Amino acid sequence: MDPSRRATVSRCLALIALAFASVLGVWSCARDDAAPARPRDAAKAVRQVRLGSTTPRAMEERFGVADEDGPDGALVYRFGITRRHGTETLTEVETVTFHFTKAVLSRVCRTRS
Repeated sequence: MDPSRRATVSRCLALIALAFASVLGVWSCARDDAAPARPRDAAKAVRQVRLGSTTPRAMEERFGVADEDGPDGALVYRFGITRRHGTETLTEVETVTFHFTKAVLSRVCRTRS
C-alpha cells in the first residue's frame, strides 16, 4: 500500500473512532442514571433514611431538592395521595419534615392535609 493511501485510511479510521466516542459520550450523558428519584410516597421515603446517619446532602442527592427548607435547616418534602371511595376520589398531601442536628437526621415528622 502506498504511503498516501495508508495516511488516508488512518485518517478515516481516526474519524470513525472519534465519531464512535462522541456518540458514546452523548449517550452516557443522556442516560441520567444518577438523577435523584423521589419516592412515590412518604412511607417509602422514611424507610430510605436512617436517624443519626443520613445527612441533608445525602437526602437531596437521593430525593432531589426539597419542596421547602425549614428555618432550622429541616428539609420538607410533599407527597400526593389519591384514594378512591366508591365514585368519589379524595386527594391529600402528606408532608414529611426531616429535621437535622449536627448535620445528621435527628427526627422525622409526617402530617396529612
